[in-house]
Amino acid sequence: AYTAWLLFLVFRGTGEDYMHLTKAFSHVGVSQMPLQYLMSVKWTALSPVAAATGLSHEKVNVYHRFLGRVVHLFLGIHAVLYLRFFAKMGWLEKRVRDWDVRFGLLAFWTVNFLGVLSLPAVRRRAY
Repeated sequence: AYTAWLLFLVFRGTGEDYMHLTKAFSHVGVSQMPLQYLMSVKWTALSPVAAATGLSHEKVNVYHRFLGRVVHLFLGIHAVLYLRFFAKMGWLEKRVRDWDVRFGLLAFWTVNFLGVLSLPAVRRRAY
């Protein structure tokens, strides 16, 4: 239900505007980051989400992982839609040299790297 609400926020008011939709995926995805960070606090006594909901860290962690997947998905869609737009317009080679696109690609691969590091198999081997 929460993902459906976020998707409603993404598509609300975009109409046929491809660029507005592309930006909306990043805006809605990034808007969830403060909640994501609040849910990452491990010590229940210090966790504002655990204090507000009365849930243990283990229960909050389930929602933290789910929201992380949603944020990752939305930011991935944002990156793919932008790259598709640049390729379709014939600007990809030029735009990849611009700093805003380079930082965006760096952020995209950093989020992917973080996602790989959070996989249970990787975490088991690392710890």
